Amino acid sequence: MAANEQLREEPAPDAERRGPMAVATASRIQTVLRAVNREIARRANGSATAAFVCECEDRGCAEALEAPLSVFVLAASKERHYLVRPGHEEPLADHVVSEGSDYRLVVRTL
Repeated sequence: MAANEQLREEPAPDAERRGPMAVATASRIQTVLRAVNREIARRANGSATAAFVCECEDRGCAEALEAPLSVFVLAASKERHYLVRPGHEEPLADHVVSEGSDYRLVVRTL
């Protein structure tokens, strides 16, 4: 019985992502990632492209992506626009508005 009680107390991995705490955590993480990417863009020294950090919702993701600076500037200037690696889109939450071989520009709808 104790083992069953312990199993019931541990939330399922998907349940953690849906709660208000998960949304707040994801928002803080994406704020930090955006700040990192702004600094990368600032240091690009006139290059047409740069290696940015993926801004997907996976808290464990630390992958880089190559994207044009102009695409990042667009993402950074619009609310709910994020740069993610191909395949890192959230099917129910992200709408792809632009893409390249190493990036997707998505609008987060949820």
